[in-house]
Amino acid sequence: GVRAGGTPVAARTAVRLRADRVADRTVDVIELRGRGVELRYWIDGGGLLRRLELRTGRGVWAQLDLTPGPVPALPGMP
Repeated sequence: GVRAGGTPVAARTAVRLRADRVADRTVDVIELRGRGVELRYWIDGGGLLRRLELRTGRGVWAQLDLTPGPVPALPGMP
């Protein structure tokens, strides 16, 4: 299931808006609505999150594009 901020989201608040494309991939755009927060998850066919959008207090959508890749080692970690 989709979670917003670690809290389970009721099925009625998650709405599939459309199919779209990002980073040369077809994605499903899913919007979570509730408690005054609107989030959009752009998820590809493999289940990877490709974009996250958040409606700001001024009503503008802010977005963060994500690119899968290796996680770099943290300094001081074995």
